[in-house]
Amino acid sequence: MSKPMRITAARIALVALCVHLGGASLAQSPVGATSDFSRDSINSITTAVPFMMISGNARQMGMGDLGVVSSDQFVETAFTSNAALLATGRRYVHAETNYTPWLRALVADMYLLSGSVAWGITETHAVGVHVKYFNLGNIYHTDVHGQRLSEIHAYEFMVQANYAAQLGKGFSIGTSLKYVHSDLTNGLNVGGVDTKAGQSVAGDLGLNYRGLKRFKDSLTLGYSAGLGLNNIGSKMSYSNLNESDFLPMNMQLGVMLNLATQKGNVRIENDLGYQVTKLLVPTPPQYLKASNSNVDSTDVNGNRIIAAGKNPNVSVPAAIFQSFGDAPGGSLEEWNEVTHHVGHELRMVFNDRLSGHIREGFFYEHHTKGNRQWVSLGGGFGWFGFRVDVAYLIPLQMRSPIEDTFSVSLTYRARMGKVNKMRFPKIDPKDERLELMEALLIEGSDEKGTE
Repeated sequence: MSKPMRITAARIALVALCVHLGGASLAQSPVGATSDFSRDSINSITTAVPFMMISGNARQMGMGDLGVVSSDQFVETAFTSNAALLATGRRYVHAETNYTPWLRALVADMYLLSGSVAWGITETHAVGVHVKYFNLGNIYHTDVHGQRLSEIHAYEFMVQANYAAQLGKGFSIGTSLKYVHSDLTNGLNVGGVDTKAGQSVAGDLGLNYRGLKRFKDSLTLGYSAGLGLNNIGSKMSYSNLNESDFLPMNMQLGVMLNLATQKGNVRIENDLGYQVTKLLVPTPPQYLKASNSNVDSTDVNGNRIIAAGKNPNVSVPAAIFQSFGDAPGGSLEEWNEVTHHVGHELRMVFNDRLSGHIREGFFYEHHTKGNRQWVSLGGGFGWFGFRVDVAYLIPLQMRSPIEDTFSVSLTYRARMGKVNKMRFPKIDPKDERLELMEALLIEGSDEKGTE
């Protein structure tokens, strides 16, 4: 892509911000006003800092962005989808770094870089730290003659801290606190308005349940369910005007099955999961239009008149509850706002030291809500606790902005408490035969004591 094209594409973010700051609706009489809203009308939901919902982790992206549920051998998605996944019932250390070039079909210098560190302090408590940096590239501000006046480096970053604990057999809960910073203009004056970097504080809450069914010594079936409430926080503003945007608050719900077999020193596992995601922010309403015009009608106070839907200018708590029933198209449009994720991973682990991974996934978003639909392919190779993963997205639409999107991750994980044994943890539930032997020994001791 040539330099001029890259500059033009990168300017999209700034133009969108300028429209938001300078736009104003003209007051029109509601007399003779009309509304032509259709349930099939495009009505996408927009938020500030959408990069908060980009995982960047190759394992998650390779499985259709499935993250709210995961095998207990992996904790990466505790920082992106479900904070409860950090507690696995084991002591461990974990570190990862991720790199994802973003929107390569439009912009050549936009990328997402993230990393995290986690520590299973005990078998029931874990903590972690996650950092994410989103580079939007360089944006050049020019005058009416095309002369370059200034150069803007737009970027966003987020820092978060996580904590998770197991509440009982199979149940875990987790939470996180995050700080978000978004600088799209470097303080540029837009239409007489001084802009500033947006800042916000948000948090996550996650719940998870895992169970295990042993059919015989070499065959187990694991099952899990997860719920994540993410990015719940204050609105973000880019100026001193009384205008602000919601963070991408969202709810994720998912289930997963894990089938594992052991043959000698080789363990074969299959993970199959399904997830739904819904934004917890107001849906844009349908405003009444003036007769024979595309201009919004306003009342005597200058407020636009809503023809269908609800007022989106509400507080954060009100927005969360309102988001389940404010779509102008009714319940059908509400359902269209749900994105669907399907992911599968095949793992082969050799002697608990080497591992190979093959992943596939599918992501679906309704065409009226953004029309992101893609298939993902991924793979990985692990060796003595280190793992390299890659993922590639294949959009189902022609000329999609996510064409050629890929992600690369480097992960290290080691179980603690075993000297010089840095390996991938395996499914190792307490052997039922051992429990039976312990019960028999206790019973025998009691009988001897009685005699």
